[in-house]
Amino acid sequence: MKADGHICSVAVSKDGRWIVTGDRGKKAVLWNAATHEKMREFTEHGHHVYAVDISSDGAKMAAADYLNAQVFSITSGDRFLPPLPHPSVVGVKFSPYDSRFATVSTNNGFRVYSTHNGNILFDSGKKGSTRTELVVPLA
Repeated sequence: MKADGHICSVAVSKDGRWIVTGDRGKKAVLWNAATHEKMREFTEHGHHVYAVDISSDGAKMAAADYLNAQVFSITSGDRFLPPLPHPSVVGVKFSPYDSRFATVSTNNGFRVYSTHNGNILFDSGKKGSTRTELVVPLA
């Protein structure tokens, strides 16, 4: 397994089958963990890929490139949703049941999205949220 350039993020699927990396070359790369073979490159990003995650079922991967989060099919490489804007995004994480995922920004709070349609279910705003009745659980 040989990555190109500077790696910013890494995630491993729960079953240990897949590894995904995000890099400064504006791409996320899917690797077969057993063979170390590069399976697919996701080059739709406009900036460094600072965060990646793999869904619990191993079917989807999410990548965040500082301005957008994107969700792709691991098997086909197809993008499930259009790019979801979130300025200064540096983290992404699927919920345990894969129905939601969250992004976190360096200066624009965090957001929770539906994996089904990309709708924002919660946005903390720049200063976070103090209204607990608005919180949507990730699970």
